[in-house]
Amino acid sequence: MNNYIVTLDYQSSAMTLDRSLKPEASQQKIEPASAAAARIDELYTPIPMRTTTGGFASVEASLSEVSHPLNFIVDTAASISVISDAAVKRFNLDTLKIPGQHFRVSGAAGGAEEVEALGLKTLEVSGVKRINGRALILDMSAINETAGFEQHGILGGDFLRNFCVQLDLRQFQLRLLPPSKAPTVAGISPE
Repeated sequence: MNNYIVTLDYQSSAMTLDRSLKPEASQQKIEPASAAAARIDELYTPIPMRTTTGGFASVEASLSEVSHPLNFIVDTAASISVISDAAVKRFNLDTLKIPGQHFRVSGAAGGAEEVEALGLKTLEVSGVKRINGRALILDMSAINETAGFEQHGILGGDFLRNFCVQLDLRQFQLRLLPPSKAPTVAGISPE
Protein backbone atom coordinates (compact mmCIF):
# COMPACT_ATOMS: atom_id res chain seq x y z
CA MET A 1 0.00 0.00 0.00
CA ASN A 2 3.01 2.31 0.38
CA ASN A 3 2.93 3.02 -3.37
CA TYR A 4 -0.65 4.27 -3.41
CA ILE A 5 -2.81 7.23 -2.70
CA VAL A 6 -5.86 5.77 -0.97
CA THR A 7 -9.06 7.81 -1.21
CA LEU A 8 -12.09 6.90 0.91
CA ASP A 9 -15.35 8.68 0.24
CA TYR A 10 -17.74 7.88 3.07
CA GLN A 11 -20.69 9.63 1.34
CA SER A 12 -20.57 7.45 -1.78
CA SER A 13 -19.10 4.38 -0.03
CA ALA A 14 -16.22 4.34 -2.51
CA MET A 15 -12.54 3.56 -2.16
CA THR A 16 -9.94 4.38 -4.80
CA LEU A 17 -6.35 3.16 -5.00
CA ASP A 18 -4.20 5.38 -7.20
CA ARG A 19 -0.75 4.25 -8.24
CA SER A 20 0.04 6.92 -10.82
CA LEU A 21 3.70 7.35 -11.62
CA LYS A 22 3.67 11.01 -10.60
CA PRO A 23 2.30 11.43 -7.06
CA GLU A 24 1.45 15.09 -7.68
CA ALA A 25 -0.69 14.17 -10.71
CA SER A 26 -3.15 12.20 -8.61
CA GLN A 27 -3.24 14.31 -5.47
CA GLN A 28 -5.77 16.64 -6.96
CA LYS A 29 -8.94 15.16 -8.43
CA ILE A 30 -10.24 18.66 -9.11
CA GLU A 31 -9.72 20.36 -12.49
CA PRO A 32 -6.46 22.32 -11.93
CA ALA A 33 -7.33 25.03 -14.48
CA SER A 34 -10.29 26.14 -12.39
CA ALA A 35 -9.89 29.09 -10.03
CA ALA A 36 -12.39 27.43 -7.67
CA ALA A 37 -10.27 24.28 -7.66
CA ALA A 38 -7.19 26.25 -6.71
CA ARG A 39 -9.11 27.85 -3.82
CA ILE A 40 -10.36 24.45 -2.63
CA ASP A 41 -6.80 23.09 -2.77
CA GLU A 42 -5.64 25.98 -0.57
CA LEU A 43 -8.37 25.22 1.97
CA TYR A 44 -7.52 21.52 2.22
CA THR A 45 -3.78 21.49 2.72
CA PRO A 46 -1.94 18.23 3.36
CA ILE A 47 -1.67 17.12 6.97
CA PRO A 48 1.67 15.45 7.83
CA MET A 49 1.44 11.81 8.89
CA ARG A 50 3.92 9.63 10.70
CA THR A 51 4.00 5.88 10.47
CA THR A 52 4.24 3.82 13.62
CA THR A 53 6.61 0.86 13.78
CA GLY A 54 3.54 -1.34 13.39
CA GLY A 55 2.53 0.44 10.17
CA PHE A 56 -0.31 2.63 11.45
CA ALA A 57 -0.77 6.14 10.04
CA SER A 58 -0.66 8.72 12.84
CA VAL A 59 -1.44 12.45 12.85
CA GLU A 60 -1.21 15.18 15.45
CA ALA A 61 -4.55 16.01 17.01
CA SER A 62 -5.51 18.34 19.81
CA LEU A 63 -8.15 18.42 22.49
CA SER A 64 -9.29 21.73 23.93
CA GLU A 65 -8.61 20.31 27.41
CA VAL A 66 -4.94 19.42 26.73
CA SER A 67 -2.27 22.07 26.15
CA HIS A 68 -0.11 20.20 23.61
CA PRO A 69 -0.61 18.02 20.51
CA LEU A 70 -1.45 14.35 20.85
CA ASN A 71 -0.81 11.46 18.45
CA PHE A 72 -3.90 9.81 16.98
CA ILE A 73 -3.93 6.79 14.66
CA VAL A 74 -6.07 7.34 11.56
CA ASP A 75 -8.40 4.32 11.50
CA THR A 76 -10.91 4.42 8.66
CA ALA A 77 -12.45 1.13 9.86
CA ALA A 78 -13.19 2.40 13.38
CA SER A 79 -16.73 3.73 13.72
CA ILE A 80 -15.91 6.02 16.64
CA SER A 81 -12.86 7.86 17.93
CA VAL A 82 -10.92 6.57 20.93
CA ILE A 83 -8.71 8.05 23.63
CA SER A 84 -6.31 5.88 25.59
CA ASP A 85 -6.99 5.24 29.25
CA ALA A 86 -3.37 6.28 29.92
CA ALA A 87 -4.00 9.70 28.32
CA VAL A 88 -7.17 10.14 30.39
CA LYS A 89 -5.14 9.55 33.56
CA ARG A 90 -2.04 11.54 32.52
CA PHE A 91 -3.99 14.63 31.43
CA ASN A 92 -6.58 14.46 34.25
CA LEU A 93 -9.54 14.04 31.91
CA ASP A 94 -11.63 11.92 34.32
CA THR A 95 -14.05 14.82 34.84
CA LEU A 96 -15.01 14.58 31.16
CA LYS A 97 -16.36 11.04 31.48
CA ILE A 98 -19.99 10.85 30.42
CA PRO A 99 -21.94 9.51 33.42
CA GLY A 100 -24.14 6.49 32.84
CA GLN A 101 -22.95 5.83 29.29
CA HIS A 102 -21.21 2.52 28.71
CA PHE A 103 -20.54 0.81 25.41
CA ARG A 104 -19.71 -2.63 24.09
CA VAL A 105 -16.76 -2.60 21.71
CA SER A 106 -15.70 -5.26 19.23
CA GLY A 107 -13.01 -5.14 16.60
CA ALA A 108 -10.15 -7.01 15.00
CA ALA A 109 -8.17 -6.99 18.27
CA GLY A 110 -11.04 -8.36 20.35
CA GLY A 111 -13.74 -6.76 22.43
CA ALA A 112 -14.59 -5.10 25.70
CA GLU A 113 -17.74 -4.62 27.78
CA GLU A 114 -18.77 -1.57 29.82
CA VAL A 115 -16.45 0.84 28.00
CA GLU A 116 -16.70 4.41 29.25
CA ALA A 117 -16.82 7.47 27.01
CA LEU A 118 -15.29 10.91 27.29
CA GLY A 119 -17.22 14.01 26.25
CA LEU A 120 -14.92 16.15 24.13
CA LYS A 121 -15.50 19.86 23.75
CA THR A 122 -13.26 19.96 20.66
CA LEU A 123 -11.22 17.37 18.76
CA GLU A 124 -9.07 19.09 16.14
CA VAL A 125 -6.76 17.93 13.37
CA SER A 126 -4.90 20.66 11.48
CA GLY A 127 -7.65 23.24 11.94
CA VAL A 128 -10.52 20.81 11.24
CA LYS A 129 -12.69 20.53 14.34
CA ARG A 130 -15.34 18.21 15.69
CA ILE A 131 -17.32 20.01 18.36
CA ASN A 132 -19.09 18.24 21.26
CA GLY A 133 -18.08 14.75 20.23
CA ARG A 134 -17.17 11.75 22.29
CA ALA A 135 -14.36 9.25 22.39
CA LEU A 136 -14.40 5.80 23.91
CA ILE A 137 -11.78 5.16 26.58
CA LEU A 138 -9.75 2.07 25.72
CA ASP A 139 -6.51 0.44 26.81
CA MET A 140 -4.04 1.16 24.00
CA SER A 141 -0.99 -0.28 25.78
CA ALA A 142 -0.66 -3.19 23.31
CA ILE A 143 -0.54 -0.73 20.39
CA ASN A 144 1.90 1.52 22.22
CA GLU A 145 4.27 -1.36 22.99
CA THR A 146 5.10 -1.61 19.29
CA ALA A 147 4.23 1.85 17.94
CA GLY A 148 7.64 3.45 18.37
CA PHE A 149 6.06 6.63 19.78
CA GLU A 150 3.06 7.03 22.06
CA GLN A 151 -0.41 6.98 20.55
CA HIS A 152 -2.97 8.85 22.64
CA GLY A 153 -6.02 7.91 20.60
CA ILE A 154 -7.67 6.81 17.38
CA LEU A 155 -9.35 9.09 14.88
CA GLY A 156 -12.43 7.15 13.81
CA GLY A 157 -15.40 7.36 11.49
CA ASP A 158 -17.33 9.83 13.65
CA PHE A 159 -14.68 12.40 12.66
CA LEU A 160 -13.65 11.10 9.23
CA ARG A 161 -17.08 10.37 7.70
CA ASN A 162 -17.68 14.07 7.05
CA PHE A 163 -14.89 14.07 4.46
CA CYS A 164 -13.41 12.38 1.47
CA VAL A 165 -10.29 11.04 3.20
CA GLN A 166 -7.12 10.88 1.12
CA LEU A 167 -4.08 9.05 2.49
CA ASP A 168 -0.98 9.66 0.40
CA LEU A 169 1.22 6.84 1.62
CA ARG A 170 4.11 7.89 -0.64
CA GLN A 171 4.41 11.37 0.82
CA PHE A 172 3.01 10.57 4.29
CA GLN A 173 0.17 13.08 4.02
CA LEU A 174 -3.51 13.08 4.92
CA ARG A 175 -6.07 15.30 3.21
CA LEU A 176 -9.61 15.85 4.42
CA LEU A 177 -11.47 16.87 1.26
CA PRO A 178 -15.12 17.74 0.66
CA PRO A 179 -17.23 14.58 0.23
CA SER A 180 -18.48 13.79 -3.27
CA LYS A 181 -22.09 14.71 -2.50
CA ALA A 182 -21.29 17.68 -0.31
CA PRO A 183 -23.10 20.96 -0.66
CA THR A 184 -21.06 23.94 -1.79
CA VAL A 185 -18.48 24.89 0.86
CA ALA A 186 -17.83 28.62 1.35
CA GLY A 187 -19.19 29.33 -2.11
CA ILE A 188 -16.84 26.77 -3.69
CA SER A 189 -18.13 23.57 -5.23
CA PRO A 190 -15.80 20.53 -5.27
CA GLU A 191 -16.75 19.85 -8.91
